[in-house]
Amino acid sequence: MPESHRATHLAGKIAAGTVCVTGCCYGAQLYPPSFAAGVPGICFSYLSQQAGGYVGSTNIAYGRDDIPFGCDEFSGYVLAQLANGSSTGRALLGARLSYLAAHHQLSPIEQKTLAQFVLYGDPSVHPLNPPAGLSGSGVEDRRARREAIAARANTLARYIAAAEPASLESTTARSVGRGVRVAASLAAEVGLQGARIARFAVPQRPTAPIPTTRTGRPAVTTPSPFRAYYVVLGRAADMSGPAGVTSLIGVEVAERADGTIEQRIFRSRGGQGKADGVILRPGQESSNRGRFP
Repeated sequence: MPESHRATHLAGKIAAGTVCVTGCCYGAQLYPPSFAAGVPGICFSYLSQQAGGYVGSTNIAYGRDDIPFGCDEFSGYVLAQLANGSSTGRALLGARLSYLAAHHQLSPIEQKTLAQFVLYGDPSVHPLNPPAGLSGSGVEDRRARREAIAARANTLARYIAAAEPASLESTTARSVGRGVRVAASLAAEVGLQGARIARFAVPQRPTAPIPTTRTGRPAVTTPSPFRAYYVVLGRAADMSGPAGVTSLIGVEVAERADGTIEQRIFRSRGGQGKADGVILRPGQESSNRGRFP
């Protein structure tokens, strides 16, 4: 993977109380120091210098270069929580709830992002004071916050649908066939070799309430729900990056209930090139490359 930092560069440079939130691949990986000439991981370098906490990904973190997505989006939610005076533990929990609220139907890559970020350090540490005007830190205030968090989580649990592994064989073979063809075509376009296609079905959940205007009309237009995802992961034949740099690429084809298909290309954070997306209308199986609005 592309190298973004070294633990040996951090000696004596971390101020006490610093909180690190990193979206890099393997930013929070744990391994025996003997695997790296006796040098512990970067997370240990921070914590051994009295950092207030460390949030990172334990493995490959995917993102896009055109819009905040995946690792970048999640890291932003953590930082926003910390800026509002949350403890490091509550910041991670709040980031997970915010991520769920933004993705009512979780694709396989979105599920991976949600699960791979962890916190090292004392979860009760408050790196920043809450902004003026927010509730205090008394017992009643903490109880009210916890009840609000639990209520929000229970509400999200009613509407969140997470894609589940499914067979490529289905009673809707025509639909499955189109998804496989689009995924295979996109994988070939980005140069993935010998890659396998995996299918994930999306269970149906109740539709979340939609805000309405004063006239009673919906305040927002909601797209047709997803019903399946097709995912291809692999290494490209032509990496077109610095010598020794390996960029992993993920191809995700998302099929909505109305037949619309959305294509997305993800690259491991730090990889070369742009990640982008395309929308195919019902009946289409190819398109000129472009980006989502």
